[in-house]
Amino acid sequence: MSTRSSRNTSFDSYVADKEASATPERRAQMDAAREHAEVLYKEHFGLGEQLASLRKAHHLTQGELASATGIGQSEISRIEQGKANPTQETLSRLGASLGAVLTFATEDGRPVSV
Repeated sequence: MSTRSSRNTSFDSYVADKEASATPERRAQMDAAREHAEVLYKEHFGLGEQLASLRKAHHLTQGELASATGIGQSEISRIEQGKANPTQETLSRLGASLGAVLTFATEDGRPVSV
């Protein structure tokens, strides 16, 4: 027998219920945690999403990009999924094959010289 409630709920509705009943201090903590999670998500998945988008814009498969760069297709897949920590050299090789350069940018997207 399940100990779960028989009512149909989702995680989003659970969070909404918790937020609605939270004290102002607790809401501030929840907001800070949400912002931190968004930053971590962007750091972890943003690079991979950018690489996949750029690769697709060039109409390349992961295998074709792997052949062009000498980087394994499985490694490219892991980078695109946010499951790898590529080196600067790896990113530079991928970028060069896609006509892009590795740069840093501010949160609003302005490039930064280093």
